[in-house]
Amino acid sequence: YATWHVLRRRRQRAARTGSSGATSARRNIRAAIALLEWVRHHGRPFAEVTQAAIDLWVTTSPPGRRCARAFLSWAAARKLVPRGTVPAGPHQLPSSTITASHLQACVHRLATDSSIAAVERTAGLLVALYGQPATRLVRLRVDHVTINGNQVTLRLGRHHVELPPVLAGLVVELVTDRPLRGLSAPAVSPWLFPGGHPGRPLTAKWLAARIT
Repeated sequence: YATWHVLRRRRQRAARTGSSGATSARRNIRAAIALLEWVRHHGRPFAEVTQAAIDLWVTTSPPGRRCARAFLSWAAARKLVPRGTVPAGPHQLPSSTITASHLQACVHRLATDSSIAAVERTAGLLVALYGQPATRLVRLRVDHVTINGNQVTLRLGRHHVELPPVLAGLVVELVTDRPLRGLSAPAVSPWLFPGGHPGRPLTAKWLAARIT
């Protein structure tokens, strides 16, 4: 990766612009090394690394480790890891840090306050309980939901997660009713969070703004 991808691209860039971008090259290589060391420390072959493991590593590591995304993209393109393990790139969506007690209060309100729109309650609980960013939520499709009696599962990445009763009820409501900003989106929309335009999901920016 370092020799045939990073260094080769930097040399090509230097030939075109006179600037090699050495700082970003070192940052990407260090992030790749840190990721491989972390995976090895947890006793798992790199080829078997999961989306959940990568998400855990990214969210519990210094911000610079997001630079490993370039390495994961390179590895996925060569089928060294599943493509689904590549985390989303950086974005400019609203963000904030809250305490554990504040988070617990938010979860309680989202679970019990029926005056909040189902879209916002569902999205908020998925963020609070499963750490799903808005950029992933808007890509959820109706066929990611499986309803089997009282059991409702939702596919998050490569895994099917059984939802707790309150969240399960909200997801079923979205699948059947599709409320959106006071409008009724077409029932044929494939998206769990359909947008105002036919065939398109909500924008991550709009959804994030409503649940922050």
